[in-house]
This record gives sequence, structure tokens and C-alpha cells, in this order.
Amino acid sequence: MFVAVAINGNNHTLPIAFGLAVENNLYYCTWFLMRLKEALIQGREVLFITTMDDVVSSCIEHVFPDSYHGYTSKSALKYISTRGVSG
Repeated sequence: MFVAVAINGNNHTLPIAFGLAVENNLYYCTWFLMRLKEALIQGREVLFITTMDDVVSSCIEHVFPDSYHGYTSKSALKYISTRGVSG
């Protein structure tokens, strides 16, 4: 299951997209991420928290090469705090 969330002006998360895919399927993962990229405003920073799945990691690197990709919410919070965004 894919869940895309955004952080609003009050630093609250807001769900923006949901997707279901067959596990370890490169086509479905890439399709979802491409649709997500089309929906996002150009130039937005993107952060991913995922399981350590090679297919998902590969798709993220292909579709969002400049994004941050971590495996825990703790690593994401650390990344956000270094970027000057309060959590």
C-alpha cells in the first residue's frame, strides 16, 4: 500500500494519495510514483519512508532521483530537522 502525505503550513500531515500494488511489481510501483510526480507542484522536495524493498527503492530512485529516502520515521524526522523544518 502506498500513502502519500503532505505537510501543511501548521506542520500537520495531510493525506494526498493512496495506492495499492502487487508486492515486488516494478510496473505498479513506477506507475503510482509517476502519477504522484505529475500531481505534485514542480520543484517540491519529496521525502519517502518505505520498507527496505529493492523494487520500491529502485522505483523511487528512478522517478524521484533528488528525493530523500529513509526506512524509519525517526530518520525522516532527523532529515527534516536538518532542513530547518520544525516537526
